[in-house]
Amino acid sequence: MTERRSKKIRIGRVFLIVAVIVFFAFLAWFQFMQFLGRDTLWKWKVRRQINPQRLRAWSFQVLSNTAPGYSWEMATEMLTNAPSYLVNSERHKPSVVPAVDCVHVIYGGGMYHWGLAIGDTNLPPNRARTHQVETWAPGIYYWNE
Repeated sequence: MTERRSKKIRIGRVFLIVAVIVFFAFLAWFQFMQFLGRDTLWKWKVRRQINPQRLRAWSFQVLSNTAPGYSWEMATEMLTNAPSYLVNSERHKPSVVPAVDCVHVIYGGGMYHWGLAIGDTNLPPNRARTHQVETWAPGIYYWNE
């Protein structure tokens, strides 16, 4: 009887040790992902999916359909024909801000945000809002600030 009980106790201890190790491994993974930041995770996911021609065609459609009296309420309408990796890649829908020569797709908010500037192939990098710009394709720039 005592042999059976000691075997159960050993199995219980092993289970407890494994559970604690799994818990702390999960906690370490979660902290590592938080350290990277939502923008870095978004960039890894979206960059490999972009199709520059399709993205540029969508941005030209937005530019040609934007009325002179643009308001922020119209931003959701502009996402109807957007590639799914732009619309569904973050927990919140992005803001779409048309400019004269490009479209800005903005994620995040408050103190930190990131996104894409999408324009013609000859769009200069300085149109991508900040000095921290990464070229994804000619005329398509990732930025964060």
